Amino acid sequence: MVTQERSLVARISSLVEAHRLGQTGHDWQRDIATRFGALGVYGDIGGALMVRPDGSVLSMGWDEEQASAASDGWRITALAAASYRFPELFDLAPERPPTARPCWKCEGSGCEYCFGMGWLPDSLG
Repeated sequence: MVTQERSLVARISSLVEAHRLGQTGHDWQRDIATRFGALGVYGDIGGALMVRPDGSVLSMGWDEEQASAASDGWRITALAAASYRFPELFDLAPERPPTARPCWKCEGSGCEYCFGMGWLPDSLG
């Protein structure tokens, strides 16, 4: 298990560095990699979610200078987005909580909206 955790840390760190150097990703992901040492995994009109190599998940609004720990629902979303958008992070895919609901868009079959999970955390709807 320790070797798997080290491998995951190395994979996230490698992706963060590639984004920081501008080798891949979007400008907002490069900014997040540079400012927070994290991998930008999800962004929308309100802000961004990021995963750090230690596995912590942070969120920030676009007009904020600081990032803070993501709520449980956003943490699940970030881990799902990371595993969906970066196949090498497949082991970050969250397990379905008992309170999750089927994705309203794909009715459980998996789509981009639910990051292929087929469900959404109840806190996000």
